[in-house]
Amino acid sequence: MSIQETISSQRKGQAYIDILKSRLHLEGQKFSRLLNSSNEKIYYPYKNVLHTHPFFERYYRYPPVKYCNYNKAKLCHWVSSVPKNISRNVPYVIEPQDHPLAPTGESEPAMVLDARQMAIDTYMSSNCKKIIVESEGQLSLFDRYLPDSVMKKTEIVRLGAVPKIKSVGGKNKDYENLTFVCFASDYKRKAVDLLITAWLEFSLKEKCQLILACPNIPNDMSSLIEAENIKVINKAPLSQQDKHILLSSADIVIAPLHVDGGANVIEAFEYGVPVITMRSQRSFVRNDNGWEVDVPFYFYDDGYGKEWPTWDIFWKILDDAKEKHVFDITVQGFVNVFEEIARSPEMLLKMGRSSYDLACGDFSLELRNEQLRKIYSEALQ
Repeated sequence: MSIQETISSQRKGQAYIDILKSRLHLEGQKFSRLLNSSNEKIYYPYKNVLHTHPFFERYYRYPPVKYCNYNKAKLCHWVSSVPKNISRNVPYVIEPQDHPLAPTGESEPAMVLDARQMAIDTYMSSNCKKIIVESEGQLSLFDRYLPDSVMKKTEIVRLGAVPKIKSVGGKNKDYENLTFVCFASDYKRKAVDLLITAWLEFSLKEKCQLILACPNIPNDMSSLIEAENIKVINKAPLSQQDKHILLSSADIVIAPLHVDGGANVIEAFEYGVPVITMRSQRSFVRNDNGWEVDVPFYFYDDGYGKEWPTWDIFWKILDDAKEKHVFDITVQGFVNVFEEIARSPEMLLKMGRSSYDLACGDFSLELRNEQLRKIYSEALQ
């Protein structure tokens, strides 16, 4: 067996162990809820959230209260939508995550818009006590689709960072050889093709390295980038240990996307690393902690449900736009940022501190949990 095959086999074995541990932990948590839930009796659907993204495991490890099982709940904290088959009439707060019309339960954009009234009814129900919105950008989406009566119930509660370091590097930090890191769960959805194109046009890449963790880079692209200071990690999701190693050595984290994302940006904050991302409904670049590259359009823009009524049509429009060089503005945006960083790397220290300050402050899990406890308390009054 080759070294690569051995490593692959070990990774698969570890993946099965991690899944088993997660399931056992979940069952243990259910039993713990039976015995140790808070007096407030609040239910949170851990199982659905844990399956969404590894990032959300922190809500499971560090909850704002000791949640109870559903059948004892006096208040529910629903994520995305209220289950249609619930048997009890219980007050709730709701966190729709990616899109304000998520409570429709639909997936195709046109069907989501057609079912808009269902989302309004969910929000306007007397049982709905608060709508948790994660960013100013998402709040603007709410304003696009929903009436003022719904907007009055919204409150921004951010995703929740857990700082992984005690401080950001000192004045003597070495920026001689810069390391750019990108975590991308999917080549197409995360705009990895645009990132690679920009890197190939980057004139100072000989003193930089791009570490690209993406599981499905096409073979022809992989062979093209072998000699371009790009190290490919053909794996997703990465283990927490792998992420720790990469983020500890990163000078910049790149978070490209066409549809949605953001967890990797919060993780960059936790390690005091500046970020480069693309315009989307999530507002992560602030206080000079990074760069936001412009795009002609993205999934949740005004064309959502209209110009692209389905996912397939969106991908077709996107591919056509790239062939017509409509996204050259984005590629050039990345190139400009790369060149700026390579020529003035000393700015990264201050920007990294800004990211870290966000992780400890406005974006901290501690603040999120404090806000949630207040929301729960008010909802139960």
